[in-house]
Amino acid sequence: RKLCATFFADADSAGDDVDFVVERLRATNPIGQNNVVSLPQSRWRIAQPLLGLAAAATLVLAILPLVGPLFTAGPALPDREESSLVRGSTVTIISPVGDLRSPPLEFRWQANEHASRYRVIVREVDDNVLWQQTVEATDSLAVPGELAERLFAAVVYTWQVEAINDAGARVAASEPTAFRLLPGSTQ
Repeated sequence: RKLCATFFADADSAGDDVDFVVERLRATNPIGQNNVVSLPQSRWRIAQPLLGLAAAATLVLAILPLVGPLFTAGPALPDREESSLVRGSTVTIISPVGDLRSPPLEFRWQANEHASRYRVIVREVDDNVLWQQTVEATDSLAVPGELAERLFAAVVYTWQVEAINDAGARVAASEPTAFRLLPGSTQ
């Protein structure tokens, strides 16, 4: 009765309920074993999973600093730069494009309505800038001799045009476009 009193707020008022529980605990089961379980063992059964959970949480907290860097999402993203690019505004490259039998004489592109000038950039295979020049609003630029001397056969070059507004901000850009002088091209 004392054991059950722990689980009921008022064992005396519980009356028949407490007696029923005590009687069921003392009864033997069909194979002759006694069903009586001591209260401390019952509390241990309740506490055992909680202690296991606490031990697991402690282990996780101890190991987390060691393995945490394995689960990070990588380096932080850089701060977003303010851009003056005009949405939907592009520059379309016309020529040179692809394999060429002779060195290009000029760079041609479609003009952009938001641009007051253009920057033409030619890059080498390793993405280093080989040459660049800014020109007033136009849709072409003659290849200067200093660049023509630096173009070699069988080397892939990329070029790009950036549209620049009156404030000096880039408002559009073409996709980088490749060209190559075929081996045996006349220089």
